Amino acid sequence: MGGIKFELNTEVDKYIKIQELIDGYDAVFLACGTMKERPAGIKGEELLLSGVKLLRNSNQQDFKIPGAKVAVLGGGNVALDVARTLRRLGAEPLIVYRRSREEMPAMKEEVDKAEQEGIQIKFLTLQVEASKKDEKILLQCIRMRLGPIDETGRPRPIPIQGSEFTNEFDAVIKAIGEEPDTSIVPDRFLKQLTRLKTDTSRHVLGGNIFAGGDFVTGPSTVGTAISGGRAGADSIDQYLGGKGIQDAEIEEQAKNIARKFNTSFLKKTSRANAPELPVSERIKSITVEDTGSLELSAVESEANRCLDCSCVAVNSSDLAPALIAMEAKIKTTKRVVSAGEFFAVNGNNTTILKDDEIVTEIQVPLPNVHTKSKFIKFAIRKSIDFPVVNCAAAIEAEHGTVKKARICLNSVYGKPYRVDSAEQYLSDKTIDESTAERAADTIVENTCPLADNSYKIQIARTLVKRVLLACSSSDPVEKNR
Repeated sequence: MGGIKFELNTEVDKYIKIQELIDGYDAVFLACGTMKERPAGIKGEELLLSGVKLLRNSNQQDFKIPGAKVAVLGGGNVALDVARTLRRLGAEPLIVYRRSREEMPAMKEEVDKAEQEGIQIKFLTLQVEASKKDEKILLQCIRMRLGPIDETGRPRPIPIQGSEFTNEFDAVIKAIGEEPDTSIVPDRFLKQLTRLKTDTSRHVLGGNIFAGGDFVTGPSTVGTAISGGRAGADSIDQYLGGKGIQDAEIEEQAKNIARKFNTSFLKKTSRANAPELPVSERIKSITVEDTGSLELSAVESEANRCLDCSCVAVNSSDLAPALIAMEAKIKTTKRVVSAGEFFAVNGNNTTILKDDEIVTEIQVPLPNVHTKSKFIKFAIRKSIDFPVVNCAAAIEAEHGTVKKARICLNSVYGKPYRVDSAEQYLSDKTIDESTAERAADTIVENTCPLADNSYKIQIARTLVKRVLLACSSSDPVEKNR
């Protein structure tokens, strides 16, 4: 791309110091990903091989395998990738995972395919120690049982005392996951980086340093990384005195499209399935794609199955935005998730609940003493409960300066809509008439209304402004009560 300069083979803090970049550039964006492999944390760790290295070597056409019988430690997508790669190279992999199948973080489709390919998974099993005997690796493990739900929202695996056993392998590969290497981050920003992992909308570490992508969120998708890059660029542009990144031409075109609800495919139709090699064929080669491409006609047919409902088929809950603004957690018979994760566009459902799962508890944390919250709803008339638009906000401020903002609109999208742009704008600002209006304006910059509901934009803008002023000590309405 024009105007972009690449400095290849330049390791930060080896060939150039991070402080030199901070001092020499107006802004620095850290997007280093999660390139650091997590340790297994067991005795004999030095005998374990790297799953990431095996995948990298295979991608570079180095198809050596460490042995015929190989144990793979982990339950995520990396572990599944390693095991399926080994299977194609002729090895017999065994995946060792400490929880049950239901708790595996790997995509269900990947797990299904691995089992179809004859890959064994030893569930409720935890590695304890690795040792060497002649040319073999002895892996000592212990069986586990599932206990109460932990902070991750999954049942905590608990060792069963006296259930230890040992298996012999040609090699043991760790594929427990990756994490960011924060060694290049100046010490004074490490605390902010930890906080940033739970608030990916801010992207500011401090001063002229910004961060995004997997380096902030942990391993995620390409789409999430692209979103993080765009949001980071927007933050940098504002930091440098701009108004944020705007593609005016695309934005104008989007506003001029008269989008309508697609009724032609309201009847139930089958999805288009891409051609896939049978198991017996796909395990023979590591260079041939398992799944082929759809024909153009199938792509068009699949695209037309979309109702293009946008904010016609909206989530109209009043409770949802309030729970999200207050950082509530939803406890079910299977897990604990944040309110933001609970509400989702999921087929015919508006939540992530499975058919055999029910809500058992709603946990709302006690707000910080510096936090003010407000909920406002606009409806056609009082006798109708459904909102046209509603908005909830929780603002934590110290000495009048916003330290943390959570703003959520509903009835404008298929699920509750966090107004990240307004939250980011308000950081370290005082809420008054001017800043509340500017924060509300940010929602207009990224909207694309349908042909008949553009009025919702102005309503949402007004509600955002009102809840912010209500959460401010300078709110004239609150003073006169």
